[in-house]
Amino acid sequence: MSVEEQFLADLARAITRAGGPRDFPPAAAHALAKRVLQRMREIGPYAYPSLVDAGGLRFVYQWDEVPPVVVVMYWNDEFWQDMERVVVPPEIDREINH
Repeated sequence: MSVEEQFLADLARAITRAGGPRDFPPAAAHALAKRVLQRMREIGPYAYPSLVDAGGLRFVYQWDEVPPVVVVMYWNDEFWQDMERVVVPPEIDREINH
């Protein structure tokens, strides 16, 4: 499995855990993970970190953390709650930010 495939699999599992398997079954979670990675690449280096809001979830690229992470957040009707943190592999982070 490539670094990108592993990152997408990790992010998809985090999406399912954060949003629930009914709303984010594996295929839908994987498609959303691909959308998040595509958005990371489109935004480019050190851009505003909020990437995508979808289905009650928000994805934030914390490139300034060590190691960098994508935070999966859930809207709990009052505020965005951190649910999952997925480490961004160095290869992907370098591609985007260097």
